[in-house]
Amino acid sequence: ARAWRVHARPADDAAFAALARSVAAARAPALSVDCARLGPDGLAPLRGLGHLRRLRLRAVPSFAVDGVRDPRLTSRELGWLHALNGLETLALAGGRLRPGSVLKLLRRLPRLADLELTGCFPAGDDPAPARLLGQLRELPALRALTVHGPSEYGEHPDWLDDAGLRALARVPRLEALDLWRCKRLTDVGVAALAGHPGLRALALGDPDHSWSPGDGALAAIAALPALRALRLHGCARPWSLPALERLGALPLEAFTVEACHLAPEARAWLEARFPGATTRRASTTHLRWPG
Repeated sequence: ARAWRVHARPADDAAFAALARSVAAARAPALSVDCARLGPDGLAPLRGLGHLRRLRLRAVPSFAVDGVRDPRLTSRELGWLHALNGLETLALAGGRLRPGSVLKLLRRLPRLADLELTGCFPAGDDPAPARLLGQLRELPALRALTVHGPSEYGEHPDWLDDAGLRALARVPRLEALDLWRCKRLTDVGVAALAGHPGLRALALGDPDHSWSPGDGALAAIAALPALRALRLHGCARPWSLPALERLGALPLEAFTVEACHLAPEARAWLEARFPGATTRRASTTHLRWPG
């Protein structure tokens, strides 16, 4: 989990400007901002925070803010981030961004190693987000990517699909991939990851059970030679025992299975493979790598 030194929800542009001055004076390395109440130029003070190493911008409507239904985080606002060329972590949540503008920004961040995209792009058949993910291979320092789909309130568009995952499979330096509530994915998309040479950590999950990795996805995961950490959450389809046994050949150092429905023989295999690491909650299994 990332430690955000400063997390703020400024009431207006003036409040954020004052906050930015404080962050600059303290040389705080990390800043998390809820942009919901900021105006078109509200993020302009970011220009003076070139020392930042980690930045999170959240532009999601809040039920606690009356009248806020169209928060500010568009491609225009991303222009204020161009001066932050020391960023190592960037998280963008919500908004209406153009993939081309996001890529233009990312190309100006040579030290960016960790990128999180939650929502951000309109849903639909536009292939631009998938092209953006493929072009992430141009970023020399990028090692980790997190993509979160819609929450239970549906305020984030769900834009990652199989084409996007196939594009990610062509980013050779990627070491960690976290996909949460990406309901447009199928096993076909996950299959494209098979054989990725550098992927060391993979998380797939959908607590709503709208999609969950099946046997085809497990076969692809078993073909990741560098994988050391795996997390699977919300798997509604029972896995076959042969598919699970393929995972047993991986040299995993961390393995988490949460809220997954398992056939009796699969549960027995997991308990044998990871003794003492399984607890049950009704028909759901929670398993963690011992230690």
